[in-house]
Order: sequence, then structure tokens, then C-alpha cells
Amino acid sequence: MSLILSTIMGGQRLAATSTTPAMELSLNSNVTQAFLDDLFIMTEQLQELERQHRAYTTTLERAAQELTRLYDALQSAQQEHMETMERNRELHAAFESTIQEATSLKATIEENRKEGPSN
Repeated sequence: MSLILSTIMGGQRLAATSTTPAMELSLNSNVTQAFLDDLFIMTEQLQELERQHRAYTTTLERAAQELTRLYDALQSAQQEHMETMERNRELHAAFESTIQEATSLKATIEENRKEGPSN
């Protein structure tokens, strides 16, 4: 029986002519084993990729949590800064008012000195 059998195994092309059923079975068994070996290797690679994916996902989740924490801290610091600036404006206005009062009092005192003691 003349049979042409071609298959791809491990990236190499195998060809057999005039095969017997026993040869075909042996070749099929070899091809099946090679396929199973490749499948096992690909499964291991897939499991490694899944492990890496989980590790990257965990890292990204931690980074997102840290960014959220930093953002919240920044928002809090910004709010505190705004409150401090407002308080500084209030203090500055009070200081300016105090200077004006002191200047006015000084002028009154100097005017009173010029007039002398009143009897």
C-alpha cells in the first residue's frame, strides 16, 4: 500500500511513503507524544505568564492605593495651606490695623506734648 503521510512535528516536516499500519501507528504515537510534550511546555509557559500577570496586577493595585493615599495627603495639605493663607491674611489685616492705631496714638501723644500740660 502506497500512502504518503506528512505531518509537522516540533517544527520539522516528516514524510513517509509506503507505510505499513504499524509504521503509521508508531509515527502517530510519536506525533501524539510530541504534541503532548509541546502542550505541556505551553501549559507551563501559560502558568508562568499567569503568575507574572498576578504579580503585576498586585503591584499595580498597591501602586494605585499608594497614589490614592498620596493624592488624599496632597488634598489635605492643600486645604491646610489655603486655611493658613486665609489666617495669614487676617493676621496681616490686624497687624496693619494695629500699626494704624499706633501711628494715630503716637500722633496724638506728640500733639499733646506740643500743647503742653493742661491745667
